[in-house]
Amino acid sequence: MDGVALRPGGGFMAVGFTNSFQQANDPGFGDGFLVAAQPNGQLAWDRVLGSPDSDQLTAVVWAGSSFLVTGYTGAGPELDTLVAWVGDDGALQASHVFPVAGSQFGYALAMRPDNTRYLLASFHQGGVWLMERDASTPFTTNALWSKVYDVPGMNERVASVVANPDGTLLLSGTQSDPNQSLPNIQTWVMKLSAVGDQLWRTLIVGGNQLTDYEYETTAVQLADGRVVVNRNRNDCGQVVVLTAQGALEAQRTLCNTGLAFAAYKAGTLLPEPDGGFSLLGSGILCTLAPGTCIGTPDDTVVGITLSRFDASLQPLWHRFYGNLGTQVFAGT
Repeated sequence: MDGVALRPGGGFMAVGFTNSFQQANDPGFGDGFLVAAQPNGQLAWDRVLGSPDSDQLTAVVWAGSSFLVTGYTGAGPELDTLVAWVGDDGALQASHVFPVAGSQFGYALAMRPDNTRYLLASFHQGGVWLMERDASTPFTTNALWSKVYDVPGMNERVASVVANPDGTLLLSGTQSDPNQSLPNIQTWVMKLSAVGDQLWRTLIVGGNQLTDYEYETTAVQLADGRVVVNRNRNDCGQVVVLTAQGALEAQRTLCNTGLAFAAYKAGTLLPEPDGGFSLLGSGILCTLAPGTCIGTPDDTVVGITLSRFDASLQPLWHRFYGNLGTQVFAGT
């Protein structure tokens, strides 16, 4: 599962991919998968959204009257961004593919606060593409605007897009230099105007290991205009605070920091009314004395972590959800 959104009557809908329904005549890697839960956590429905090619869903948002999902579809190296509208009952209402030369991965979505427009972020050919579209006529009209953000010589990926209440946007992702030896993945954050013009761009340096987890990053704006970024660095989660102008203010690495876990993967940030934030992720808890765990199912638990921080990055409380011998990962 790669994305989750709350259902209007309670519960949630999550999206991702599955290859459980692959048939002999289906050469694709897998299909997009949607699952809805009731408020008590019981399954409400699930469905597959796929084609004979490879399909995956990466993000979902509630758009006021239905869900909007994105992902990609295609065969081999030719992948295109897929967008679809799905009812709360699981019925497919409409879908559209945005074809481009080469591959393009639809990866992040955001709704404007009034639900009249949506933002779609994707990455393709080394750059990041962001567009805004009218939610009432999502596929029959041209984009209200679209922008490409590209750093020459770098491989760029987008991870999240956020529509702020003041009309500005936050875009975050990673970049890597294909000509350098690993690790070389860096996190970037951009603040944009309401029409996508770049106000500032901050690159958060620090060598990262090249794994899928290193691409997971998100940024949110706090009530005072500061920006909090989470990312993964060298097998640890890291929280970074930027000023309203994008300058580095503070950072905290979330490994062996008194939060009761040995390693950490940062997940999703949620701003809190008091200026702090909550952080959901995945952690590895050592059940033995510090320094004695060797990473076997008998001495470690991989589970879900939920932490609450104040505005100065100090932890207020932490919870860990997991059982010995199990592995549970959370990102949203």
